[in-house]
Amino acid sequence: MTIIADAGSTKIEWSVLDRDSKTERIRISTSGFNAAISAPATLSAILNREAPEILSISPKAKEVHYYGAGCIATRAIATAKAIENALGVTECHVGSDMLGAARALCGHNPGIACILGTGSNSCLFDGENIIANTPPMGYILGDEGSGAVLGKLFLSRLFKGGFDEEVRKRFNERYPDIDSATVIERVYRSERANSFLASFAPFLAANIEIEEINRLVTEEFIHFFKSNVLRYDGATHLPVNFIGSIAHYFTPQLRTAAEEAGINLGRIMKSPMDSLIEYHRENLV
Repeated sequence: MTIIADAGSTKIEWSVLDRDSKTERIRISTSGFNAAISAPATLSAILNREAPEILSISPKAKEVHYYGAGCIATRAIATAKAIENALGVTECHVGSDMLGAARALCGHNPGIACILGTGSNSCLFDGENIIANTPPMGYILGDEGSGAVLGKLFLSRLFKGGFDEEVRKRFNERYPDIDSATVIERVYRSERANSFLASFAPFLAANIEIEEINRLVTEEFIHFFKSNVLRYDGATHLPVNFIGSIAHYFTPQLRTAAEEAGINLGRIMKSPMDSLIEYHRENLV
């Protein structure tokens, strides 16, 4: 039995493969976890609270492959220990969500892999290893093109009076309880501010026909390409692939931005799980 997890700040998708690794026995989603900003005990609590069906069979698992946001260096080691203790397994491989995205998008082929979800990231992948990575720097200093940054840019412009009355009207109708004071409270005095900011991405998607919103999203994707992707060798001729809800729901704007930046757009996936399952099945064979 093999357990595979794709963990982002907003949610974790779990898949349990049966003994032959050909049949998927369980697939569930739980609350998200970012190892860079949350304690390992938080992940243990999520498993205990939201994944009893996995806990009941996990001691039978041969191995766990966990790909998570913030899982680098000592954070990856601490995350592995938390998973081993919570699931009762002895073999847990923890890698970054970027490695998971690269394996899902590129398989064993070279290319550029990118994440556009609550946060953003990118890497140059040689078919086996990540050989270059522009540091994403988080939603305050970086994470260009992410849901958190799109939400941040939108809210800042909205409350400063940067949109016309129609945008403000639609916003008030959808979020009657959200004012500038509420935003300040949630961003500066509460946990998971990045997820709160990213929660406004669906509003942007629902109103993307408004030119001001369309351009905000497209320009931020261009910013992502220029600040991250174009720093890699071969960026203009290698396929540039994407995973994540933001890439999925804003594909037209992503294509426009890629054309303006001279980028060869490759695969776009909402979730890496199906491809990660295939990747690990092939490796087992």
